[in-house]
Amino acid sequence: MVVHAASVAGGSSPECRWVRSGAEAVEGLRERRTVFGLFRGEFSLIDLICSVLEVTGPADLTVATWTAATREIDSAAKLLEGGDVRSIRWLVDMSFPRRQPVYCRQMLDRFGAGAIRCTKSHAKFTLIQNEEWQVALRTSANLNKNPRYEFFEMSDSPVICEFLSSLVDTVWAEEYKDPLSTRPKEFHDAFATYGRETQSLEPIESVFGKDLTNKNAAAFERLG
Repeated sequence: MVVHAASVAGGSSPECRWVRSGAEAVEGLRERRTVFGLFRGEFSLIDLICSVLEVTGPADLTVATWTAATREIDSAAKLLEGGDVRSIRWLVDMSFPRRQPVYCRQMLDRFGAGAIRCTKSHAKFTLIQNEEWQVALRTSANLNKNPRYEFFEMSDSPVICEFLSSLVDTVWAEEYKDPLSTRPKEFHDAFATYGRETQSLEPIESVFGKDLTNKNAAAFERLG
């Protein structure tokens, strides 16, 4: 696949490229460039994280994702056990325990209750941080391998890492709620308290019309 680089080292614009592996994706990052990449599911987000860790060395990891499965959970646990990851925090959508209770239990068993928080979230990002690197990885992809177009943008950016960390810290400041036994309403109510900038969505009928049935409205709420 043809690679198109949109900037040179030190430029203000990101390097834009198609990539087919995590190793290709981090080539620009090695020179502290911002990289914007497109791929077609040839690799997973956990594969990309592993490639970034090869550049940064051992680091603290924060993962915001909508879903995860056994392979990704096991891979992350091996990174932690092997010392490539020094600590890990998982921020997952509040629907995760209901959609995937088995995977949620696996996550709790492998990382402990202190490593996981649930809230209303569709954000997907990863922070890889140590004394030398502050890598912020923003992406459309969940952790699992997915044969569809996905994108990512990664940069060594203390500013972006601090900004996204502040969101995660806000959720972590709440009293821990067991994902598998907490009612969704409790996560919903906590979300409403996170910062004055939080905006309420318009009623779904005002966006799609008043002829929506309750069943259709519920379907929109479940979209991920």
